[in-house]
Amino acid sequence: MTEKQDILAERAEREYELSFLLMVPETASHLTEMIKKHGGEITHLGPVVSIRLAYPIRKQATAFFGFCHFIAPHTAAKEITSGLKGEANVLRILLVTPPPKTEERSSRPLRREEPKSAPTSSILTNEALEQKLEEILK
Repeated sequence: MTEKQDILAERAEREYELSFLLMVPETASHLTEMIKKHGGEITHLGPVVSIRLAYPIRKQATAFFGFCHFIAPHTAAKEITSGLKGEANVLRILLVTPPPKTEERSSRPLRREEPKSAPTSSILTNEALEQKLEEILK
């Protein structure tokens, strides 16, 4: 790569999703500040809700879960994650890049086929059924 391509690649922005578990919900505002500090722009901030953990993390049975979507330079991702891992009130973080959005996924829509029903025979009334049984038994 040339120096110009390196500079352009460094300025390239990507979309990220950050999921987090916190000890206190007020730490969420600190997370958004850190994203903005590293050149990120928050596009969506989900609610921070209290959840019960499946197993204790740092002796905590409950935590506050939240997520946010943001756009930032790809170089900022390392800085954001390393800064958040050092926070005392952050239990866990997960930073991912969502898959690229495509307008058309396939040429034909995905559809479940209806199960093929068994062939239907003519419905017999009780009298007709009794006559058939008599014929068989004779």
